Amino acid sequence: MKRKSFYSTRFFWLIFSPVILIVIGVGWWGGTQLTAAMSIRHRIAELREAGQPYDELSLTKQLFDSSSHEKSGDWFEVMYPIGNVTWAGYKAAVPLMPNLYTEELAGVDKPDELREFGQRLDRELLNNAQPLLEQLRQLTQTPGIVWIPIVVDERNQLGIRNSLAANGIVGIASTLPAMEFVVASREGEYNRAIQALKIESGCLTAFDWRTSITGDSFRLDQLAKQYQRIRETLSRGSWTDNQLQKLSEIVGPMPDVASRWRSVFVSERAMVLGEMKADEMWFGREFEIYFGPSRKGRKTVSIHATQLKSFIDLLDQLVEIGDDGYEGLEARANQSLRFAGTPPDCFPETVWIFISYAPSLQATETQRRLTVTAIATYRYRHAKNKWPQSLDDLRELGLSPQDWTAVDDGTFDYKVDVDSDTLTINNELFSWQTESTND
Repeated sequence: MKRKSFYSTRFFWLIFSPVILIVIGVGWWGGTQLTAAMSIRHRIAELREAGQPYDELSLTKQLFDSSSHEKSGDWFEVMYPIGNVTWAGYKAAVPLMPNLYTEELAGVDKPDELREFGQRLDRELLNNAQPLLEQLRQLTQTPGIVWIPIVVDERNQLGIRNSLAANGIVGIASTLPAMEFVVASREGEYNRAIQALKIESGCLTAFDWRTSITGDSFRLDQLAKQYQRIRETLSRGSWTDNQLQKLSEIVGPMPDVASRWRSVFVSERAMVLGEMKADEMWFGREFEIYFGPSRKGRKTVSIHATQLKSFIDLLDQLVEIGDDGYEGLEARANQSLRFAGTPPDCFPETVWIFISYAPSLQATETQRRLTVTAIATYRYRHAKNKWPQSLDDLRELGLSPQDWTAVDDGTFDYKVDVDSDTLTINNELFSWQTESTND
């Protein structure tokens, strides 16, 4: 009887078929990683050829080349004193705060006492800070983006710490003029308030780097607070028509969201590529996430070329979706994220930031439109000695329906109360009401 070959026996296939499958699986996985890595390298070459940033250094160079260096030293010189002035003022207030907030002393008069103390502190602080405000005024006369050296930090999961630097600089620089605007308008010095508003807007413009979602979200928050301050001061004083017109000019027309969105996501893509060292990456590597003081230690994850390619593909899609403007921006962003698949483990917070950016842009634009509309109603009242019967009457002042339409939420609700001589403009997110002009 002829013996069967060992290779044709069931025993052979029982033992070696799993091995063969593993070898095939590893080969397939390796092939997909190699293909993805080659695709990433090709994408980086395309970006380099097109003159777009593809890592932290090229992003830093782009910002360096596109910003003004003439006043960088002057900005540095004014930042430190401003921080000291504001800190010294609030430090002086701290010992008195517990006495004003304790339950035993929480009488009817305490809120007024606290408010009066805060107003006195603000006035004293601003009196001491007038030379610094003048320095800021002179600095903001020069248009354009200002260069401030950027720190590359390997612990930062986005690779480049420009957003943190920008946040600190803008926060410090805009603190004094914002306070100056509130105090000046409260005391009826409206030309002084307008000057302060111009300085604050100049600070926001000077560091409008558009190099990260984090940094731009901070700028949006500053703008939203500015718009709110303007609306709150309108009915508390007697602004002239000329002053109201200047306020409207400072608030400005609708920003170019397409250009801003594209710049921000081009930068985000460059930071991701640089952080992953994607041009050197083939089959994957270990990556340490730094969680910072609030989440101690580091977490090591494995990131592979296919994961990174999917994430870069998502960023390529996101770069384009701002081109159609504010309307529908959040829906387009969510649609891209919904079909993007699971992002690499090293970017969970980044994806959350992506999700929040579009509604932040839209909400800030809605606040800008509400502020423009609010100013226009007062200008109309100056001209006609009455409130507009409807928002459509504001066409006489050069406004269009877009100015009184919330992004993705329809026309603002508008109501005039004849008895109290007040008006209310609102939508689902924001509301503004004038104070009664009747005694």
